[in-house]
Amino acid sequence: MFYSDGLGFAVYKEADGLRIRRSELDLKVTHTRETAPLTNLSVVFRVNKIRKLHSEYVDRALPNLGQLKLGACGKLQFSLSDPDGNSLYFVEEVA
Repeated sequence: MFYSDGLGFAVYKEADGLRIRRSELDLKVTHTRETAPLTNLSVVFRVNKIRKLHSEYVDRALPNLGQLKLGACGKLQFSLSDPDGNSLYFVEEVA
């Protein structure tokens, strides 16, 4: 699974969906009545130690991994897409 093997998250099944965790990151995915609830989403993770995380994902050779850059809003950030085409953004405030 991309989120466990690729991104290093622990994935737990819950009665009403999934919980995806890694360190301080905690994402709850619940069932909906839509036919494709996990497509065309954008998820923003606010993280600490973004350089270390990005370096880990480079080492894992994740596809569609963007470069670490300083965004227009003054935050370090990078993005990637999961196999379903969802956009994942990782952002860290810089002092």
